[in-house]
Amino acid sequence: MENKSLNYSDNLLPQLRTTGSPGSSPFEIFETLSKNPGIGLLCLDADDETIMILHNPAIIGGSWLQSEKKTVALSGFDSRATAIHLKERSILDIRQKVPQWIDIQEAIENSTPLQELKGKKELFFYKNIIPIPNMLVQSFLNLQDFDPDSVI
Repeated sequence: MENKSLNYSDNLLPQLRTTGSPGSSPFEIFETLSKNPGIGLLCLDADDETIMILHNPAIIGGSWLQSEKKTVALSGFDSRATAIHLKERSILDIRQKVPQWIDIQEAIENSTPLQELKGKKELFFYKNIIPIPNMLVQSFLNLQDFDPDSVI
């Protein structure tokens, strides 16, 4: 799917944030994303260390022949694309201390490694899967180095 065909409005990022917000069930998230083409997902692999980029999230099942519903997405492209089943119980609400945006900006300006930043006192509440626009999926896939300091 080409970016030209994905005429995103200025409302896209707030809608993505709302869709992936804590309290939303995995089926609500996947149902919404499956109706909006060009959305990918960032999530951790089963090893809790590797970031996965998935695309084309969908729900399969819920029919007479296959009553069980499953949340799925694709990993990879073309003939090498693999369907991934994300089990509902693996999609979690997370509370974590994260750095403030101003601290991230200062670290970038001062060439401070991002891993050295400390989280603020308040907890940030989010899902362990993050919906992202297709253009960011393509940007991530074209990176030569995945070190957080290089990505920015």
